[in-house]
Amino acid sequence: GVTMVTYQVDRQCAPANTFYTITAFVTSNGPVDVTFTWVQSDGNNKRNNQLNFTEATTKSAEREWSQHKGSSPNQRWAQVIVTSPTYQEFDKVVLPDLCPSD
Repeated sequence: GVTMVTYQVDRQCAPANTFYTITAFVTSNGPVDVTFTWVQSDGNNKRNNQLNFTEATTKSAEREWSQHKGSSPNQRWAQVIVTSPTYQEFDKVVLPDLCPSD
């Protein structure tokens, strides 16, 4: 099954928006078909993502998220929750602050 999920977050600044690319690195201890949900603090969740492992290894999955620079400065986070074959919640990753307004 899935033994670990780690994250990398890249932030890009555009004139009006902040763009995030969130990469989840999902590690399995052997062959398994995994279904997972991306959960976001704003409720924009994406269900039924698939990763198929033929051996013990780490695979990656990406999620894009953009915010207008004028959005509230509230903390934003993302999380991977494995829903199959076994329900497992993994740590959340907190996103860097929005890009500064010009």
